[in-house]
Amino acid sequence: MKKCIIAALALSLVCCLCSCGSDSSTPQKIVVRSENAVSETKSVKQSEESSQASRKAEESYKTISETSQQSEESSESSEESSEQSEESSESSSESSEQSEENSESSQESSEQSEESSESSEESSEQSEESSESSEQSEESSEVSEEESSEDEESQESDENSSDEENETVSSDGIYYIDGAAYIDGIIIVNKTYSLPEDYGNGEDPEALSAFYEMQNDAYSDNIYLEIISGFRSYETQYYTYNSFVYDRGTELADRVSARPGHSEHQTGLAFDINTTANYFADTPEAAWLAEHCAEYGFIIRYPKDKEYVTGYAYEPWHIRYIGREKAKIITQSGLTLEEYYGLTSYYS
Repeated sequence: MKKCIIAALALSLVCCLCSCGSDSSTPQKIVVRSENAVSETKSVKQSEESSQASRKAEESYKTISETSQQSEESSESSEESSEQSEESSESSSESSEQSEENSESSQESSEQSEESSESSEESSEQSEESSESSEQSEESSEVSEEESSEDEESQESDENSSDEENETVSSDGIYYIDGAAYIDGIIIVNKTYSLPEDYGNGEDPEALSAFYEMQNDAYSDNIYLEIISGFRSYETQYYTYNSFVYDRGTELADRVSARPGHSEHQTGLAFDINTTANYFADTPEAAWLAEHCAEYGFIIRYPKDKEYVTGYAYEPWHIRYIGREKAKIITQSGLTLEEYYGLTSYYS
């Protein structure tokens, strides 16, 4: 572009020189043209410069806009990156916290495992100790069993020896156990056979139960039976007998009352029913008792007209428990206890 302008200027100068040589009347036009050309060239230069400036401005604007966009994008990307960095920092902090927690939990688990291992060791030691103690207890139990068996054997031998010492047999078939006379499993107490002073401590439970059964059945037949005298100790019998001796004398007292140690009441197996008055023999209660008492294991111990055998006057109220089977047999035989077993009854 500059070369074109220069060429145009040179051409215009040449033309001016030519015109000056040929026509001197047109110098002003040439000057005017040259000024116009200069002005045109200036304007051209200015327009070019302005176009260049505008281009530069446009380019700079583009570059500025591009740079602004890039800066915006870079700011956005920086924001995103900052957000991502924040997220990553948060996640890293969370992961660090989790890792710390995991490390703590792992430490706790390791501590627990150590404790469990210690406890398992202790339990194993305890189990070993318990096994040792169980072995010792087994040994001690075996020893105690052996000792107990030896003690039982010694006790049995002692009991047998004591029974042998306390039990004797007389020529008439009477067994004496702890000073009391037995025959066929029945304890015998009369004027011949006595009891020790410390024998007896109340009514026999089996005899008492049998009486209550008999009492209930008698009541259903409109018969009322009641025990007015049951167990009497040696001491009580002592005062009872001596009261009879005081009132009636020894001979009459021996017919109706036993001496101390010779009373069946001390066994707890004999009961006086309703009354000890003689009129009882004529009552329905006496008749029912004589007919049914054997069914419950009792016998009328001192029947009528048997005083010479029993040693005592007739007592329809006095019953004695010897068991159902034996009571039925002896009652059906019509014999007294002394007659049935061949025993005597008199004071020596």
